[in-house]
Amino acid sequence: MTGLINIIEENGQQVVSARELHEGLGLKNRFSKWVEQNFGIFEEGEEYSSVLRGTQQNQYGGTKEIQDYAVTLDMAKHLCMLSKTEEGKKIRKYFIEVEKQARAPKTLTPQQELKLHYKVLDEHEEKLNFLMDSMTVTHSQKGQIQEAISEAVNAFTKLPDFRKRLISDCYDSIKRHFHIPRYGELPRKNFDECLDLIAIWTPRTNLAFEIRQTERQRKMDLPF
Repeated sequence: MTGLINIIEENGQQVVSARELHEGLGLKNRFSKWVEQNFGIFEEGEEYSSVLRGTQQNQYGGTKEIQDYAVTLDMAKHLCMLSKTEEGKKIRKYFIEVEKQARAPKTLTPQQELKLHYKVLDEHEEKLNFLMDSMTVTHSQKGQIQEAISEAVNAFTKLPDFRKRLISDCYDSIKRHFHIPRYGELPRKNFDECLDLIAIWTPRTNLAFEIRQTERQRKMDLPF
């Protein structure tokens, strides 16, 4: 009889039909009376829920809906103990065995193991990418950026008067390009791109014009 009690999945829970359980327990009282006497100590909506099921009514195959209940396995085990019957003991052991099997680690096929392996690798790669995106340039890389800026400024002009303004302009260019408030927050993955940007950097137009004008004026002021 125990093998005939169907266990189904409903809303993420294993449940059984209260009518099937009542029949399996071999009880003499009517189903409705059994429900009235035993269900009061359980929480409706959590441990059981009301359902309507179709059943054969006559020899012509006509059916009607009858009252039934979807009962969780925990509640079903309690009902088995309350029945105080041999069938109740057997069915309860059956439910316990089903739960053990459900909790037991399942043996994976080689294909499933490979799929799981690739899933773990993908998860690790996602975490690594996230870390790389969140990591900023190292102290050494900051030094290389400062050195590259200094070289770019020297390549543009030798006038010491404009050095600070040009360095500031180059830093502003980096911050605008990478949308960061400070160059020290540059993502580490963008370090090489930053060096390439500095290599082609030119100061903003009005500053460049002012520098070229100053250079021409100083050349004119040199004695022949």
